[in-house]
Amino acid sequence: MKLYIVADMEGATGITHADQLLESGGQRYWKGCKLLTDDLNAVIKGAVSEGVSEVIVSEGHANMRNILVEDLHPAARVIRGPAKWQSKPLCQVAALPDDADVGMFVGFHTRAGTPGGLLCHTWAGAVVHKFLLNGKEVGETAINAALLGDKTCRWPWYAVVMTWPKRHKKI
Repeated sequence: MKLYIVADMEGATGITHADQLLESGGQRYWKGCKLLTDDLNAVIKGAVSEGVSEVIVSEGHANMRNILVEDLHPAARVIRGPAKWQSKPLCQVAALPDDADVGMFVGFHTRAGTPGGLLCHTWAGAVVHKFLLNGKEVGETAINAALLGDKTCRWPWYAVVMTWPKRHKKI
């Protein structure tokens, strides 16, 4: 069985600040890359235990070189950036194999304008403030699912979206 994963970074476990998302964040960024890689490994380990033999991961965050490949589960192959039309015309959903059996989104986040959404945006946050699909406002997860669906995917899609409240109660 073949699994296709689309990976973003803002929704990875433990990501709470923009300095964890770009190389300019220094050590915090590299820790963020480890958090994303750990989430992917957890998903891949679980998938392999259920019979998946091949995993393809399409990097979908910023420069698309954030996954620590040397630490990634050996069942996985990674499609990296940059997000340019010549190399990744569908951006986050590059190189979808025709023979994939199941797909998953890991590390995705809330769409632009989501009340209480942590690091919420839709694609290029400074450029895209609202994206409508069939008249409904959507984020990257729905956009990517629509792109994949347009390729006549015959298998189900599951979204892993983590959101955090804007305010935490003091204990």
